[in-house]
Amino acid sequence: MAKSKGKPITELLIKIKNITIHFFKNFPILFIFIISAIIVIIYLLKLNDEVLSIILGVLITIIAVIIYFRKRNLTETLFLFLYGLLTVFTIYWSPYSPFLFLFIYLGFVTLFFVSSSVKIASQTETILEEATDLIDKNNFKIIYNKLKKELNNKTNYSQLTTVEKAETIRFLSFMHIPLEEIGNSINIIERIIIMYQTDIKTAYAFFRILYPIVKKIDTTRNISVFINTFLFKIFEIPLSPVEIMSLLRKTKRILFSNKLNYNDYSDVIKKSAENGLDEEETIKNLNIAANVFD
Repeated sequence: MAKSKGKPITELLIKIKNITIHFFKNFPILFIFIISAIIVIIYLLKLNDEVLSIILGVLITIIAVIIYFRKRNLTETLFLFLYGLLTVFTIYWSPYSPFLFLFIYLGFVTLFFVSSSVKIASQTETILEEATDLIDKNNFKIIYNKLKKELNNKTNYSQLTTVEKAETIRFLSFMHIPLEEIGNSINIIERIIIMYQTDIKTAYAFFRILYPIVKKIDTTRNISVFINTFLFKIFEIPLSPVEIMSLLRKTKRILFSNKLNYNDYSDVIKKSAENGLDEEETIKNLNIAANVFD
């Protein structure tokens, strides 16, 4: 049996207005959706409660998805969606309401994941196209397919998202890393992130410093393999990646001079760090070990 609609509809409009003011005051683009929602509600006054609940639920779902793509805050979006949905079903409750609520909720989750997947796919495609342009515009299709294959390959620790892997490929392309080394280089960057518990930008900065050093001091081996070997020595040093990067920048000439190999170089830094020496004292010890004086 349908309830009297005068008071419930008034309450519904007031609650929708309050939700709109609270959540959408910073979203001028969505004003048109709010106005449309009010018009739809007024038009649907003659419909039964179940139909009205479904339509309002669908409207709330669409707005919630738009909000997510604007703010990128899943917690806030889910709260908005559930709050709006519970408001509708609190006012219009019938024996079918639990099923309608579940149906709309599952619809929201499905729409959310489909929309997210489409956006991620579009974003990664754009990033890979940019990476391909950096490598070779004349062989776009061939290079793009190779980069796509690297994107689809699993990393050693499976810690990078699809977008992060695409961005890493673009970063490596910008550094002119050979195609055959991109896969290993992605794993190296991931290892830096995990071992130092740092963010991906710091890992990029670390790799950007380390790669040319390794490339210059040893050209006889696979660069990625040697970087891994060097990294494991560096990981033993009780310093942060920022401190390591600073030392590498200031003392790389010692490695270039071949007066100190990377094993001894790492050992000197490690012992200095363990003895509580600062950067200046560590550099002095490196110079002494390499017999390099300013």
